[in-house]
Amino acid sequence: QLARLLHRSQWLSDARFADPDLRRRNGVAMQAELAAVLLSRDAAEWEGLLSGAGIPCGMVRDIGEAMTLPALDERGLRLPLQVPGLPHREDVSILGPGFLSSQGRTPSPGAPPRHGEHTAEILAWLAEPAAQR
Repeated sequence: QLARLLHRSQWLSDARFADPDLRRRNGVAMQAELAAVLLSRDAAEWEGLLSGAGIPCGMVRDIGEAMTLPALDERGLRLPLQVPGLPHREDVSILGPGFLSSQGRTPSPGAPPRHGEHTAEILAWLAEPAAQR
């Protein structure tokens, strides 16, 4: 299906790519062939074209790009978080666990501890005899 979509029907009769084992064995050649074609468009265009044809694919995104995907809100995966003292803004979003429990949405977690926030408690715990811990 990919070969036809990319107008590379010659791949279908190429002995190096005749079955999955041969494609794996000739992976370097297959990657070179694909790279030559994939360089002709940007990743977003390929993602739309391939997805539209039912071919599993996905763009490699950095964290900032990934966090702007509308599907995160549609699936309830983006969780608001307030972190006091952050330099640029205190209200941020984090990615939730990727599933919903039978109780519904995951509550937003609290802010992570600040550097040194629990040092006294940890040192006190470490000072306790092991039998008391």
